Amino acid sequence: MAKKSKKRMNTEYEHIDLKQWNGPPYSYSVKVNGTLKRMQGFDEDHIKEQLWPRKPKMIKKLKDDN
Repeated sequence: MAKKSKKRMNTEYEHIDLKQWNGPPYSYSVKVNGTLKRMQGFDEDHIKEQLWPRKPKMIKKLKDDN
């Protein structure tokens, strides 16, 4: 009987910090380059990642309609 070798998938994503999903996307009002935008995201970090390399001046979570 032959030995089974363990194969590892080689990825360059070894240090990913995954956060637990905490609900549906929320609405945010974001001020970027002097204009207000309405965006959806999970948290403020998610909004910042969507806008990169631009930097938001203000991020405000809007109340849910529910």
